[in-house]
Amino acid sequence: MKRIGVLVVAYLAITLLISQFIIHPLHLLETLRLKSEDGLLIAREALGLAPRAPEEIVIVAIDDLSIHKIGRWPWDRRIMADLFDKLRPAKLVAVDIVFAEPQSPEADARLAEAIASHGRVIAGFFGRNDSNITLSADALDELAISEYRGYTATGESLGVASMRSLNVNVPPILSSPLASAPFNAEPDSDGLYRNYPIGYLYQGLFFLNLALQSWRYATGYEINMTITPEKIVEVSEGNRTFTPVNGRFLALNYYHPASIKTVSAVDILEGKNIDAIRNKVVFLGVTEIGIYDMRPTPINSVTPGVWLHYTAYGNMIEGSFLRHLPYATPLGSLLLGTLVLALFGRARFRERAAGYMALLLGWIGGAVWLFCSYATVLPLFYPLLTLILAVIANESVHLFFSEARIKELRKAFASYVSPEILDLITANPDTLKLGGEKKEITILFSDIRNFTTLSESMPPEQLLALLNDFLDPMTEEILKEHGMLDKYIGDAIMALYNVPLDQLDHAAAAARSALALMRVLHTQNEKLGTTLDIGVGIHTGEAVIGNVGSKTRFDYTAIGDAVNLASRLEGLTKSYHAHIIISDATARQLGDGFVLRPLDRVRVKGKNDAVVIHELLPDTPENRHLAKAFAQALEYYFAGKFQEALKAFEALEPDGPSSLFAERCRHLLAKPPAIWDGIWTMTTK
Repeated sequence: MKRIGVLVVAYLAITLLISQFIIHPLHLLETLRLKSEDGLLIAREALGLAPRAPEEIVIVAIDDLSIHKIGRWPWDRRIMADLFDKLRPAKLVAVDIVFAEPQSPEADARLAEAIASHGRVIAGFFGRNDSNITLSADALDELAISEYRGYTATGESLGVASMRSLNVNVPPILSSPLASAPFNAEPDSDGLYRNYPIGYLYQGLFFLNLALQSWRYATGYEINMTITPEKIVEVSEGNRTFTPVNGRFLALNYYHPASIKTVSAVDILEGKNIDAIRNKVVFLGVTEIGIYDMRPTPINSVTPGVWLHYTAYGNMIEGSFLRHLPYATPLGSLLLGTLVLALFGRARFRERAAGYMALLLGWIGGAVWLFCSYATVLPLFYPLLTLILAVIANESVHLFFSEARIKELRKAFASYVSPEILDLITANPDTLKLGGEKKEITILFSDIRNFTTLSESMPPEQLLALLNDFLDPMTEEILKEHGMLDKYIGDAIMALYNVPLDQLDHAAAAARSALALMRVLHTQNEKLGTTLDIGVGIHTGEAVIGNVGSKTRFDYTAIGDAVNLASRLEGLTKSYHAHIIISDATARQLGDGFVLRPLDRVRVKGKNDAVVIHELLPDTPENRHLAKAFAQALEYYFAGKFQEALKAFEALEPDGPSSLFAERCRHLLAKPPAIWDGIWTMTTK
């Protein structure tokens, strides 16, 4: 009963919290909600189910090619007049451009004449709230012919956004089109454009936005609306009905970008691609990125603004605006919370986890299916947030009442596993099993050279003391870089990076550790009067991480080819007279600040594929020069120019790797290979 009481209190708190978030959303949570719905667009495109744009509409774009050929924007209005003349085969032209500043009486008159002669142009204007400049009475009279009146008002006022000022076309262009419309667009709170404004009020006149106004004039059908003093309740045409988002917008159902029909404006001016616009509704706009008419959308961070009008028109044709289910957010949250509560009685965590996963995947799968099949948005964020909080409540109560069992586990296993692994086991008892996970890690092997020879002439207790004098500070350096000491193998060290916790710079951390080991070596040699040396091999790759061993005794470690290769690289340090050898996979993940000498392409024993290896050097001017000169010599060597390579390597002696390659070049000159691929095969470990 105590468990149930605590759980009931937790669920009541979750219900109140989610209710407050839904009614009064925080900016961060609203952003996450929007991003979660964007995931539906991404999933639909990944499944190859993104809708294709209808054939009836085309964008004529003032694009990069047009700007390159005609010149910088804005163009001379006589050129724009020629463009409108060439667009006469179009059924209708919607203009996502405003000519708000006069050019010259002649140029303005020429453009006005071209628009009027076309006879089927919907001109654009821009509404704004950052200015108090009002239109003249004559300009307002010209715009009044474009007023929309096909609505039913339920009160004395209209719940439609108002604009303080308009940027409209200059006379005589203002009076030349068939009608005019605003081409405003408004982003969501996170700056992305997902919705299309239905229209705006100015001086008591209601104007539909460009796509909707164009649809009315192109089809001859009227759009009907019901408007309360607070919002637009409903938008309909015939038997099709759309519920506005936030009482002001229609939710855009974006098309696959590759399906959007676009013709370059310069092609139209040159008389090309005219058939592409014949009897089509044309949206004329600027897509050249330098003109800044770009809008970030869920499908592209740089989307031309004219695409929004194009998409809205296409959605109007097909009746395919996205649908948001009313009350789906609170009902979905309540449903998932109740189903998670029903799983509380399952004693085994595996069963509960399977249930949680089924609910999670089921809700996400249902949302994807509804979206792909019916363009319907099933809310994700708040229902899934409820699910997560409910799962936390379930597991917190289970955990709270399981402390006794955790203590028993610690007592049972503390004697034969490390404290770190014991913490992992007690945090989640299900980790107490053989096997693990596959993960990219970096493996470091270090071996003290000449130690075996030294051990033959030294008493055991003195030998162990000397070994500890080297291994203790070396281990500290590894731990400083958040490496995990996997094991000591005699005088060798195996360390892992990016385990058990994620480590973004694991390759660089291993490289820094290797350089630190060299510094420790020199310090200890000077301090103890010894002449020991070390070799270090580092490789980055996928390995299986987890508990390896028997059911009665196991260790947390890594296994796989990546571990074996790191060990082989450490063995190569002797052959190449190098201290630190790293694989190309590790080298590619290192940033600036590391000096790498390309060393060879080598086929190590036990592997068929060649491995590109590098030597990691301390960052000094001498080593930077050495690495550059050696790289040039190596290019000759790989190209089969052994004489040039020999000369270059000899110039770098007595450097160890240079001496090795000089000897190789002499051998290859004496016995030239029939086929040379630059790969050296090692016959020993």
